[in-house]
Amino acid sequence: AYIYRAGGTDIPLADGGTNASLTASNGGIFYSTATAGAILAGTATAGLALISGASTTPSWFAPTVGSVLFAGVGGILEQDNANLFYDNTTNFLGLGMTDPQNRLDILGTVSTDQINLRSARAAIVSTDILGGIGFTSDDTSNAAPGVVTAQFRAVASETHTATALGTDFVWRSTRATTTTVAEIMRLYGNGRLDVQVQAITGAETLVQFNISDDLVSNVAITNATSGASTFLPIISGKQSGTGTAIVLMGLATTDTGTSAVMSFNARLVAGTVVAVRPLFTWVNYGTEVMRLSAGGGLGVGVNAPTAILHLKAGTATASTAPFKFTSGTNLTTAEAGAMEYN
Repeated sequence: AYIYRAGGTDIPLADGGTNASLTASNGGIFYSTATAGAILAGTATAGLALISGASTTPSWFAPTVGSVLFAGVGGILEQDNANLFYDNTTNFLGLGMTDPQNRLDILGTVSTDQINLRSARAAIVSTDILGGIGFTSDDTSNAAPGVVTAQFRAVASETHTATALGTDFVWRSTRATTTTVAEIMRLYGNGRLDVQVQAITGAETLVQFNISDDLVSNVAITNATSGASTFLPIISGKQSGTGTAIVLMGLATTDTGTSAVMSFNARLVAGTVVAVRPLFTWVNYGTEVMRLSAGGGLGVGVNAPTAILHLKAGTATASTAPFKFTSGTNLTTAEAGAMEYN
């Protein structure tokens, strides 16, 4: 269809005509060239976007399945299917891939960070949060669905400058039967790791290590107290079989010098010697069997030694003597201070 003058001449655009003989198209779009009107044929696919052809013919934009569209240079509608892909069936988003297997899947090179969280603060001071990940419970039975239940954060440990960028990693979670998120672990920038068990009110395990082929055996650090606001750390080894439960071992690379390969050291926090309290005790499930006093007295079966070696008294029953030698070859020449079997 077209508009024409009597005699069959096309009416120019300037006079409200098309300056061309046009054929209608169902769903088509009328547009103009530099000299005449034209019709872009309709498409059988609904929902396509019409994009400009600049000074040429416009077209229907049919992006690749899964593409996430974005505005390119000059506002041009673009896609990058290989690097920005959305699976409409699973609602999974893939960055750098076209087959995401999770809500967000990122495929990158091994030499770059896959995610970088950047703080937009103009001046970062100690305790400022540089970035983090929060986890929420969206259970509709909650009084307030969407409340944060756990967090992982990077926190500034000092005021950041061109020469000082101290940063700690902080883990926060919600303790059972509570709704308050609190810090449970912090990895300091210098490598120190602090694990904080919230509101200790009884014996609790702070850290426990197992191996995959023996989940019963473990080494653990436990709080042995049952009172509030007190902490008595126990380092324990658990053995699932009949072997030794724990071994403390000092390893030296040379056998020279006078420094001990392994040392047990007791002292006061102020950096002074222990003068009154015992230094070490050896206990068999609640029953003390040996004690070393602050003065160096060793009591075996005696909890208050008054000599360098203080032994528990024996009885008239065999094998209960406080001190005993095994028979063997004796010295042929007397030696001052020596004691032997007789």
